[in-house]
Amino acid sequence: MKPQEFLIGIRDFFAVIIPGATLLFLLPITPVAKQLPKLDGLALFGAGIAAYLVGSVASGIGSLLDLAVDPALESEGFRKHLGRKLKARESLARSLRDETLRMADYPAPDDHPESVKSFWWSYLRLNCPAAIAELDRIEATSKLFRSLVAVFLACAVLYFIWPRLGCRLHIGPGGLVLAAATSFLFYASGRFVFLNAVYRLGAAYALSIGRDQSKDGR
Repeated sequence: MKPQEFLIGIRDFFAVIIPGATLLFLLPITPVAKQLPKLDGLALFGAGIAAYLVGSVASGIGSLLDLAVDPALESEGFRKHLGRKLKARESLARSLRDETLRMADYPAPDDHPESVKSFWWSYLRLNCPAAIAELDRIEATSKLFRSLVAVFLACAVLYFIWPRLGCRLHIGPGGLVLAAATSFLFYASGRFVFLNAVYRLGAAYALSIGRDQSKDGR
């Protein structure tokens, strides 16, 4: 594979490359930031690969947060107190999902193995590029902050293990933990926005298809 053939999507760029580059920049043991003006094309490509590898690890660790955040956002307690609009949108999206499955002669919509979010996300990806462009943008931003949680926590841990190493910005472990907490808040709010967008766009697309089919049947 040639360097010019190495292509990444918007989600990989935000969720992997930027966090990986951030970690390489923050740690003084990596000379990326200091030597960046002197890097030639091949060395710069190598630095990008290093950022991709480091960022992939950060993204993998950060993805564990989904196991806690997604169920919390989809829980009845959250939707009762803070997510009433989200609950209403999910209810409409669920009804339209079941109607779509019935129109496709699916035998039992209530037994569909996928969640409403997964169904409409897959459905829109196959049928509505405009909606997916918006969803990818929201998801990319959310995953950026998710990976940054892992990056800042890793820097804080290294600071404790190797005090002399510290961090290039010299903000201390407390500042790094605060940066991780702030990134987590942005990540969690991004997941909330993403869920809202999936239900909203899925329902809007289903209603527009139903309207067009009604016109064709006249």
